[in-house]
Amino acid sequence: MHWWEADGSRSRQPNESYSDISRRTARITANRRVPPGAIEQLLRTPETFETWLRGQPLEAIVGDYFTPDDSPLANFIWDSLGVYVWTCDSIVDGKRFHAVPEWCVAFMRREAEHVEQGWQQAGRQEFTAADVLTILQRAVSRE
Repeated sequence: MHWWEADGSRSRQPNESYSDISRRTARITANRRVPPGAIEQLLRTPETFETWLRGQPLEAIVGDYFTPDDSPLANFIWDSLGVYVWTCDSIVDGKRFHAVPEWCVAFMRREAEHVEQGWQQAGRQEFTAADVLTILQRAVSRE
């Protein structure tokens, strides 16, 4: 079994294969139109992401680490703009790569550190709103 086939999705269904994800991404992005610069504008500062997180119950699952289209940032972009993206060290909407501001880079780095610690402690793969708020605060030095 490959990492992308592991039972780790929010729906508790096996994760899709790469080819399934690629087909779904192409289908979704073909039908979505986003004004140029909308993603960059949304991510200009971390405050909009923080506001979105604070609007969720603290125990709500807002993403996972293993599915690039189900990361907290990807879910935030989907909820805010209706744009399907993958996040990793950049943001991809199926058509192009988007520049990420420094706070996003710092957040993604802290997110990876959190996952590494989680594996060692509890083995969790999902992020709650409370988890992501803590990670964000550390990334933007608001501890």
